[in-house]
Amino acid sequence: MKTTSHLIFTLLNLLFISAFSQQKIKVIDLENNQPISCAKVILEDGSYRNTETDGSINIFPNEKIIEIQSFGYEILKISEYKTSYFLTPKFKNIEEVIIENPKQNKFFRIGKIKKEKNSHSFIASKNTWFIVSFFESKDNPNYKFIKNIKFYNNVESTKKDATINLIIFKNENGRPSEEIWKSFTIRCKPGKKITTKNFKTPIQFPDEGLFIGFEWIINDENSFEQEFILNNKYNETKKTLKKFNNPYIYSQTSEFNEILIKTKSGWEKFNHNILNENRRLSIELTLTN
Repeated sequence: MKTTSHLIFTLLNLLFISAFSQQKIKVIDLENNQPISCAKVILEDGSYRNTETDGSINIFPNEKIIEIQSFGYEILKISEYKTSYFLTPKFKNIEEVIIENPKQNKFFRIGKIKKEKNSHSFIASKNTWFIVSFFESKDNPNYKFIKNIKFYNNVESTKKDATINLIIFKNENGRPSEEIWKSFTIRCKPGKKITTKNFKTPIQFPDEGLFIGFEWIINDENSFEQEFILNNKYNETKKTLKKFNNPYIYSQTSEFNEILIKTKSGWEKFNHNILNENRRLSIELTLTN
């Protein structure tokens, strides 16, 4: 009886420690008081995580939030701890735009998804912010709108859909623009390797081309664990669990090195030291008139 009581006390103590070892915060829209899912919570060490569907995220005592970002909102700099943070929607004055009505009776494709045998894939890293490839204009006046974007991906070790941000940057002097031009949260389904984003209103494809790619959403809803067996120098084996975030995004061989990665230190060319070959993201655009 004494042993049982001691066990119950120990379990309750562990639950108490666990409950108070992390604090739940929420990120909320200032205008409509609705939770903001997938908001990027940036930590002092340069890593980030994203909020869940209900706008919440757990913060550990050793973590310090320095900034919160979400597409379409003003960046919020953090100076003190709170249980709720409110983001202000971003409104910009825009110049008059002439709206064209695409005919959409002709189509042209840029890029081609190749399912290579040893295709290199990318997966979320706490310090990997964006990964993009450049798509140039074919200088054809008949195809100036993006009807859809397809990409090659994989959802691993789960039956749940995974979400990722499909992002588009304008081309500014051969580099992605400072701000994201367009962002769409896409659901990738397990077992379905090609995901397609169709646009009800086609996106205009500028003459200077676009950088198109992805930003991972790092949260519990996208996470999965895999077991690894490690051998030490004494040839002893040890099982360990590692946490990853879906989905995998694939690349393919290319004539030139066409992948850019943005980390906390800025944009840099992806360099595959093992394969030593040029690559681009496996993305295909359908353009229309």
